[in-house]
Amino acid sequence: MKIRYLTFVLIFFLILFSSFIGISSYRELTMPKTLSIYAPENFIPDYLVKEFYESSRIKIEVTTYVNEVDFFEEIESGASYDLILCNDYLTYNLKEQEKLKKINKIKLKNYKYLDSTYLNNEFDLKNKYSVPYLFGTIGIYINTDKFQLQGPLSWIILCDPLYLGNTSILDSPYELMSMMSLISLGKTFPENENDFLILKNFILNKTYLPQKIPYSELGKYLENNSLIFAGGRNGYLSEKTEFVIPKEGGIRWLQSFVIPKNSKNVLGSYIFIDYVLEPKTQASIANTYNLGSPNKKSLDYILSSNLENQEIYPLQSDFDRLRYSEHLHNQSLEEKYEEIIMILSN
Repeated sequence: MKIRYLTFVLIFFLILFSSFIGISSYRELTMPKTLSIYAPENFIPDYLVKEFYESSRIKIEVTTYVNEVDFFEEIESGASYDLILCNDYLTYNLKEQEKLKKINKIKLKNYKYLDSTYLNNEFDLKNKYSVPYLFGTIGIYINTDKFQLQGPLSWIILCDPLYLGNTSILDSPYELMSMMSLISLGKTFPENENDFLILKNFILNKTYLPQKIPYSELGKYLENNSLIFAGGRNGYLSEKTEFVIPKEGGIRWLQSFVIPKNSKNVLGSYIFIDYVLEPKTQASIANTYNLGSPNKKSLDYILSSNLENQEIYPLQSDFDRLRYSEHLHNQSLEEKYEEIIMILSN
């Protein structure tokens, strides 16, 4: 009887072990091998791609875009990506077009480290569709070798013929539209037909608009003294430049991860997002790009020089003058937006 009992126990454990091996093998076979990410330039460092592969054995394929126009053209073409990194404006538009999956926060054990300051914003209430990654501001860089600031600065200086050829804005018609809107309307985007009329006339009456350059080339232009004023996002640190929030205010931006409905690797997306949300990892990324981390636990690992830098972590008085891009709630105005963008693009 005892032998029969021992035999039964042995068979039971053999079956259990075999089942475990089978399940493990199945998981290994079905584990995603690649993860396609669509992201703006200079936001996914090469070392992160390598380290994530070593940790997960998932290969990341990153495709980058320069501005919102490129982004929309790619998405509208039917291109499929597993994970997208985009700003608050693009997050809002993808959400409104019902192109995103809802975020299952239970799958993100590191989500708890995110600071509430960067959650539950207008463009995605309760963060149903987005997970914050990095934040920053849009203001004006001043080449201090050529100009010494002695008072409040206005966005209008980028269109001043006195500095013809020496001013720039990032290669983004949406950003240029925001800048012009701040000057003429006091808001980051026009909200009604009258706003559009004022903004359109304001732009058409300008005899000079700043040149557009990619962010990746901003440093080169500033260092070789070919620019005096450059509008753009923060993150470029240099002893010869000063970053200023103009008197009209500036734009606050938040890059977040979203999972498109046509994602073929949702599991891999969650694994990557949670990997990035690990405090030391997020701090390393923020330090690499000299940008702000929305992860409160990561601040323990941020470079002290960056934590003390008001360009990266603004004073509350400056922070209060920054606004997220107001978004298009009235779809009937979409043609007006396109008209302004066409004017600025040309």
